[in-house]
Amino acid sequence: MELERPETIDEKLPLFDAIVGNFPYVSQDQVEKKESGYREVLRRQLVTDWFQEYPELFFYTNKGVQAAFEKMIAVGNVNGCDRAQAQHRISTYADLYVHLFFHTSRFLKRGGRMGIVTSNAWLDVNYGYELQEFFLRHFKVVAILESRREPWFVEASVNTVVTILELCDSAKERDLNLVRFVKVKSSLAELVPEDPKIEAGRRWQRLSGLTRRIEQAGLKYSKTHPLGVITEEDDNFRIRVLRQGEMLTALSKGGKTVKWGRYLRAPEIYFDLIHNAKLCLLSDVAQPKRGGLTRINEFFHVTQDVANRFGIETEYLLPLIKSPKATNTITIDPKDLKLRVFVCRRKIAELEKLRHRGALSYIRWGEKQRYKRGEFKGLEWPEGTWLKDRHPGWYALPEQETHTARVFWAKAYGDAHVHKYSPKAIVPDCRLYYLDPVDSMSPELLSAILNSSLTSLFLELTGRVILGDGVLDVMVEDARDYLLVPDIRSASKPMVKTIVSAFQPLLKRPIQSVFDEVKQADRHEMDSIVLTAIGLDPKKYLKPLYDAVAELVQERMELARRRSKERKTRARTSRAEKEVSESVLDEILPKGPKRFPEDFFSMDAARDKRMSVPLPESQLIFDSSPFTMGLYTKDRTFTRDAKSPAEAKFLIYAQQAGNKVAELPEKTVEVSRTVANYEKYLRELRAQLYETYYRRTLDHAAAARLTQSAFDRFRLPTVAN
Repeated sequence: MELERPETIDEKLPLFDAIVGNFPYVSQDQVEKKESGYREVLRRQLVTDWFQEYPELFFYTNKGVQAAFEKMIAVGNVNGCDRAQAQHRISTYADLYVHLFFHTSRFLKRGGRMGIVTSNAWLDVNYGYELQEFFLRHFKVVAILESRREPWFVEASVNTVVTILELCDSAKERDLNLVRFVKVKSSLAELVPEDPKIEAGRRWQRLSGLTRRIEQAGLKYSKTHPLGVITEEDDNFRIRVLRQGEMLTALSKGGKTVKWGRYLRAPEIYFDLIHNAKLCLLSDVAQPKRGGLTRINEFFHVTQDVANRFGIETEYLLPLIKSPKATNTITIDPKDLKLRVFVCRRKIAELEKLRHRGALSYIRWGEKQRYKRGEFKGLEWPEGTWLKDRHPGWYALPEQETHTARVFWAKAYGDAHVHKYSPKAIVPDCRLYYLDPVDSMSPELLSAILNSSLTSLFLELTGRVILGDGVLDVMVEDARDYLLVPDIRSASKPMVKTIVSAFQPLLKRPIQSVFDEVKQADRHEMDSIVLTAIGLDPKKYLKPLYDAVAELVQERMELARRRSKERKTRARTSRAEKEVSESVLDEILPKGPKRFPEDFFSMDAARDKRMSVPLPESQLIFDSSPFTMGLYTKDRTFTRDAKSPAEAKFLIYAQQAGNKVAELPEKTVEVSRTVANYEKYLRELRAQLYETYYRRTLDHAAAARLTQSAFDRFRLPTVAN
C-alpha cells in the first residue's frame, strides 16, 4: 500500500484460466489528449510484455541498429538490445483496444482463453495486420462472432465482434487449429430465452449446447488439406471454418491486412465467384485519385449568375462536380451542374489583346477582395502566399488541381450503388474521387463494369461497416488494394460492344435501391452479359448474385434501423453518424483545413525571404538527440541537420501537408512562430470538432472517433497539449 494513495494496493496479478472483457472504444489521440505522454506508456508496456517473446513486433529507426537487431532475432537472442529505443509496429491510428489485446494476454495461463468484445474495425482496416499476425502466431483463434440480427450494444455507435482466443505455444497445434467465423443469425433472446435468475440451470445448459455447436463445426474436415473455406449453416448460425496455418500463410504472403470481415458477412456465392470467375483488382484497370483543391472557392467556383454578371467567356468555365449526390442518375449531364470552375492560364496582356473582357473584369474584381478569416484576414486575395507565386498570375489554377475525368466513385453507400459517369470530361472537387482508366479501358466500359451487380457484391465485402449507421465506407486504399471487379480485358470486341450497348438504358434512368434494381429488366440484361463475359452462366449465377447483394445491404441497413429504434437514452435523432460527420465538416471546414505553412506565416514571415528545402517522398523521421538533432528517412537517402526542434517540425509538417518543397523562413523566430501558430490551430480545431461531434451524438467515443477520422481524412498531425 502507498501511504500517499491508500485507496490503491500494489498487488501482482496472477495468471488466469480465462479473461472476459469489453475493451473501451478509445482512439489513440483521445488517450493522449486525456493523459499526455500515454503513447510512450503504451510503448514501454509493449516492450515489457512482448520484446523478449515477440521481438518481430519491434524495430529500430537507426538502420545499422535495425540490421543488427534482425540478426539477433534470427539467432533467437535479443538480450543485448537497447529496449529504451525500440519502437513497435502497431499503427498510430490503432484504437486503444489493439494495445489492450497485447497487454491482457500476458495475464493468461498457457491454454487459457480470453473472450473480448471490440469494434469490428480490426478485421478489415490497415492497422488490423499486426493484430491478425499476433493472434495467428501466439493463439489458437477459437472463434470470431458477429451478430447480423441485432446490435449487441445499442448505445455503442460501432458494430462489434467477439473474439475468443486460446494461448498456445505449439506452432503445430496453432497451424492445425480450425478457426470459426460465426455469423449469429438469431437474437440473443431467441438463442437463450431462459431467465438468468429463475431458469439459471436450463439457461446454462442451453449456452453450453450453443458453445458445443460452434466448437464442433468443421471437425469432420480436420484431416482435409488444404482446407480452404468450409461453410456450415443452420437457423441460428452460419459458421465459416478455415485452417489457421493457411490463414497465416495468406497473411504473410500479402504483407497487409487480410479482410477477415468477409468470412462473417459474405454469402456463399462470393467464394464461388472468387474461384470460378475472371476477376481483377480495380487498380489493374483504373487508379482512384482525389479531385482538385482551389484554395479560394469563393473565386474559382462560379455560379451561373456570377458568370452572367461578369460576362465570363465560356472557355474559362469548366463544369465542376462537388458531390456524387449532384444527380440521381449514373449519367452526369454537365448542363445540370450548377457550378463551374474558373480556369484561366493566360496573361493579362493576352486577355486584353483577345478582348476577353469578362475574364478580365472577373480577375480585376477578385484582386480587390480580401480574406475574411485566417492568418491573412484583411489582405487582398492575390497577397496570399499560396496564390501570389502562381504563373502567369494569382488567378491561374495549377494544372494538377484541374484534372478532368469521366468516371467517379463515392466514399459511402446506403441502399443504392451508383458510380457516376460523364459523357464529357469534367473537373471533380477535392471532396470527390475519380478514376483514371488504363489506356485499354474506355471510360464508358469502365463505368458499365463498376455499375454491374458483380461489383456491388465485391464492394459490399471490400468496404467497412464499422459505424452503426448502416453506411458502407470505402476508402481509397480499400478500392485500390482490395476491390475486385469483372475482368473483361481479354473480352472480344463484339462482347465489349455488347456490354456497352446493354449499359445504355441504365444511363438514361435514375438508379434505385439494390432491392428495386434487381427487379429491372435492363439490369438483368446487362448483368447477364457481364457474367457471360467472365465465363459464368447467368442462369446459374444471376439470381444468387442478386440475393447476395440484397442480403448484404439489407443486413447492414436493418442492423442500423434496429439500433436506431432501440436507442432510448440518446438525445439525438436516428441520423447516421456519417451524415453527422459530413454536416459538421461542412459547418466547420467548408473549404477544408488551413494549409501549412502558408496560412500560418506571420505578416513578417509572409514578406521576408524564405529558403526552399526539397522534401523527400519517404516519411521524415526526427532524431531529437541533442548532439545529432536532425531529420532522415528510413532508408537514409535523405538526411538534414536541424537547428532546432521547431525547424524539424516545420519540415515534417510541410511534408505531411503534401508539399514537395518546404518554404522555410530564414529567421529562426519565424520558424518557431509558424510552427506554434499551426499547432495552436490543430489543438483548437480538434477541440472544436470534438465538442461539435459530442453535441450532435452525445457519445464521447463517437465524438473522439469522428474527430480522429476528420484529422485522418485531411492528413492532419496530432500534437500534444
